[in-house]
Amino acid sequence: MRKAIPLLLLWGCLVANKAFAQQQPAFPKKNELPVTLLQNGRYNGREVSITKLTSPKPGSTYTLEVKGKINSGTGRGLDISANDASGMGFRVAMDAASLNWNNPLATLSSLSSTDNTKLRTLRFAVADKKVTVYEDGYFVATRPLETIKEAMNPDGPNINPEVIPIGDWGQNKPTPTSKGWYLVNENKVMNEWPANVRFESSPKNTLYNSDGTQYHGNCLFIRWDANSYKTYNYAYEVDLAANTTYRFSMDCAYWANGHASTITAKVSDSRTLNTTLASHVFKTAKERVLVPGEFTFTPPHAGKYYISFSSTWALFAIANLQLVEAGLSAEPMIIIGKNYEGEADMEVAAVTYDESGGYAPETTSGEPTVINLDNAGDVSKGYLFNSDLHVSGTTNLL
Repeated sequence: MRKAIPLLLLWGCLVANKAFAQQQPAFPKKNELPVTLLQNGRYNGREVSITKLTSPKPGSTYTLEVKGKINSGTGRGLDISANDASGMGFRVAMDAASLNWNNPLATLSSLSSTDNTKLRTLRFAVADKKVTVYEDGYFVATRPLETIKEAMNPDGPNINPEVIPIGDWGQNKPTPTSKGWYLVNENKVMNEWPANVRFESSPKNTLYNSDGTQYHGNCLFIRWDANSYKTYNYAYEVDLAANTTYRFSMDCAYWANGHASTITAKVSDSRTLNTTLASHVFKTAKERVLVPGEFTFTPPHAGKYYISFSSTWALFAIANLQLVEAGLSAEPMIIIGKNYEGEADMEVAAVTYDESGGYAPETTSGEPTVINLDNAGDVSKGYLFNSDLHVSGTTNLL
């Protein structure tokens, strides 16, 4: 027996169970957008094929509309992305059967389920740090804008001093003091170092990366596992520019001798660490597994600053210390097309734009999507609209 589920009943059932169900924003309505950016685009073959638009420059408020369809393809489908000068924006991918949020690039999060072999009109209304998505005039979802990592300008080179030696030291292992480290306790510089705070190498003293692979490189054994030095801070000096945002990163691992699982990094403009410009807690996981972490900070004036580390009772290994000028800006752009390698054939009839604000469509359009589910078992679909859904046999629509 074949059963047709009325659209209104289906829509009500689905929205109650979908995380993206939400109230539609109250945008003013406009059917036609005034600026045409692209007409009759075709993206096919195996190679990357995109249209990159750097004018107009997306800002904090705008509306973008893309009319396209998928003829065939094995990849994620038609890529559509836009970002402003800070790198904030959205990225989606439309394949033959669905529209998906595609940021970060390696993930796909379902927005809607539609037959996209038919011409579809996608509209993106950006305002208040959010993007509202419409398909064929139907409201689909509102999502916060996110950083489009691939659009960001790159970080600068590593300017962290070589406080952990690079390469093989042979028979002449350096000391931490020879690489610029010093000790502070209760805002006083200390001269007596804890025993066995030293440089080591892996795999001689085996460490693992967070992905399970063996770490090959040098590290510093840093410790707080005795009453005589449990309150010590290990520090070194750096020269920084004013009003420049820096990114500090390192990997740290719990090694032994205690219960502490975190190291606190601090940035100060005082050699005795009387002040705190920024701080960050680096977390560890399993024993001898290096866990990466990072934070950003902006010095108010140029000069000497001091990066220090403190913890409670434990012995840790730290490695891969880097300090770079953070790339926090991006080229404003819109990208349409196939931004990956893989077979596909996709058409874009038109791309239009309005920089004056966020606008909802006035009317709905597009051909219905016909979905037949015959003994399909458990089925999970994105948001359905303008759909003719037929179910028979044992089918459970989640």
